[in-house]
Amino acid sequence: MGRPRLFVSAVSSELAGARRRVAATLNRLGYDTVSEEDFPTGYGELRHWLAEQIDACEGVIQLVGDAYGAEPPASSDPLHPWPDPELGRCSYTQYELLYAWHRAKPVAKRTWVVLMRPDYPRDKSLDQLNLPPPDRTVPDTAAYQAERRALQRAYVDRLTADNHLRHSAGSEIELENLLLRLKDELAELRKGEERHQQRLGWAIAAMLAGLLALGGGAGGPIRP
Repeated sequence: MGRPRLFVSAVSSELAGARRRVAATLNRLGYDTVSEEDFPTGYGELRHWLAEQIDACEGVIQLVGDAYGAEPPASSDPLHPWPDPELGRCSYTQYELLYAWHRAKPVAKRTWVVLMRPDYPRDKSLDQLNLPPPDRTVPDTAAYQAERRALQRAYVDRLTADNHLRHSAGSEIELENLLLRLKDELAELRKGEERHQQRLGWAIAAMLAGLLALGGGAGGPIRP
């Protein structure tokens, strides 16, 4: 019996530790998890890989903090433009949730958004977040950081306005307890996966029965 898959989303520079904690808890509860840090070297374009992974998952859990995160490079490619005409400018992490809502196949995914309160321990302090990457030189570091802080605040405001920020965590214990409280909701995903596997088994059995019937007919005696 397959285990349901969940995509765990968070900005690595700020909440990689929290993301690992969430994944470990979900694994104990019977779910497989995948996240951006599983991106294979040499695969190609990250957005395409993220879309593939989310399409194959039953839901997305996103941890929202203060970091905006890296964003895809600007592109005028008519097939893969960036910023996206529908989703607008966003970071890879924001894209993960927005894709789950608007683009995921075959249908939109179940999502859970957790706001990480200021008292939750980050991997980096607030003043170390939203800085340019080491391999990039910018004319004004403070302006770069301020812009990305503003982009992340706008994203949080958007989630709040759309009533998606129903959960929050201020400590590691609180985060784990939150996942345990969501156990009933997550259990629905397990039931759905079990029903899917059952239907798949029935379909395979019917196909094999049909093949056997055809084979039996083909092997019958030939009458003059």
